[in-house]
Amino acid sequence: FIKQYLSRVKQGKLKSTNGDNMTINVVDSNSEEFLYKFKPLEVAIILDNLLSNSRKAKATEVTVSIKKAADNTLQIVFTDNGIGIKPTNLDKIFDFGFTTTSGSGMGLHHLKKLLSR
Repeated sequence: FIKQYLSRVKQGKLKSTNGDNMTINVVDSNSEEFLYKFKPLEVAIILDNLLSNSRKAKATEVTVSIKKAADNTLQIVFTDNGIGIKPTNLDKIFDFGFTTTSGSGMGLHHLKKLLSR
């Protein structure tokens, strides 16, 4: 689902805030099928929020790495080449209302709630 969503729905449709096209690379290290029940809308919300944050950070390249972890969970690592997060802000990024942009500060807080279930 993640690979399909990013390649069919998002690829070629995103621009960073400086106007450059964003490239989305998906690296799937799974050699076997990974089956898991999930809510597609929630996964789409998570991906959209992370892509939005990358866009605001002026990223032009996003890499999403997917692999089955040793504990039989799915590990997804999302990286970009944007301006990054100041180390002094790392402990606040999931706090409700915290933002360094013109956003609401609700996105990462909401993601943490979705992923903590």
